[in-house]
Amino acid sequence: MQSVWHGVVGEFAPQATASKLRPAQFRDAPVYIAAAVELDAAERSVDWKKSLDFAEMKQGGYNVSGKGRWGAWRDSTGSFWYGQKLVVTLTGVKPVAGTLWVRFRDPNRNNRSGRGTCEGRPFAVPKHQKEKDGIWWAKLPVMREDFLDGKIELACEAQTDPNLMIDRVVLVEDR
Repeated sequence: MQSVWHGVVGEFAPQATASKLRPAQFRDAPVYIAAAVELDAAERSVDWKKSLDFAEMKQGGYNVSGKGRWGAWRDSTGSFWYGQKLVVTLTGVKPVAGTLWVRFRDPNRNNRSGRGTCEGRPFAVPKHQKEKDGIWWAKLPVMREDFLDGKIELACEAQTDPNLMIDRVVLVEDR
């Protein structure tokens, strides 16, 4: 993702317009969340709030929480939720069988890695700094039964410093 430079060096124009464009493969996704795209402060941490995110949800809502130092961040490569421990909870979403796609980023090549669970099922976040743009997609299966408690919970924890960074969460229904 490219930021849009605007006038004076160091000032960023909001990247929301570019970030709100869903990739074609996610156009019918019932949940599409782009983290912190409304954040206009660059190169500094801010407390997370929903108003910073772009979220298109056919129904329900979501929450992000963390432990230790966590929040929202933006730099010349994009905008993210970051933290040593992050929890993303989708609530009130129509039960579907499908995939929860979570895009982890390591844009400044810090050897980020971690582990997590999605509805209690473990997954690993490998070091992804060598991937194009430091991007690694977690492809996490969800079943209708996972929604019986009214929520889908994704929890992740950094195994290497400094933290994990997430910039997209997308729920896709199997067709």
